[in-house]
Amino acid sequence: SGKTTLIDIIIGLNELEMGELKLDDVNIKNYSKISFQQSIGYVDQNPFLFNDSIINNLKWGSNKKVSNSKIYNITKDLKIHNLIKSLPNGYNSNVGDFGNTLSGGERQRIVIARTLVNTPKILVLDEATSQLDTKSQKIILNLLKKIKKNTTIIMVTHRKETLEIADNILEIN
Repeated sequence: SGKTTLIDIIIGLNELEMGELKLDDVNIKNYSKISFQQSIGYVDQNPFLFNDSIINNLKWGSNKKVSNSKIYNITKDLKIHNLIKSLPNGYNSNVGDFGNTLSGGERQRIVIARTLVNTPKILVLDEATSQLDTKSQKIILNLLKKIKKNTTIIMVTHRKETLEIADNILEIN
């Protein structure tokens, strides 16, 4: 139906063949591609973590020096800070191959935290809550409600309960 194509255009992986995409009433072609892409945070349904520490996974891809206090605030909002602190090495604990030492919900919240560390102007979530249990999904939705005042959130979802935070809904079928 074109969801992936639309997301790929928004995040800058594909170019429009016709029409235009605007950000704050400015055609994105007027921005440098790097500048535009740096304003976007993207999370899909398959969280990817490196075989490294939690803190390095959270800081990976950061376009600026990120303070630990900012990371802690985001992980507290995502209700994983206390879990991380309870691990034998805390934030220095290794997540294993693809994050296999963590549950799916924990991995997804770490990937979302990693994305939010850069304070994206646009946050694109492509089925980012589809594999989560109700409790983990609710935690993420609560954080999204909090940040949507300053962040444009584009969410691809099949779950009706995630639509409660939407200001606008576009149904593609």
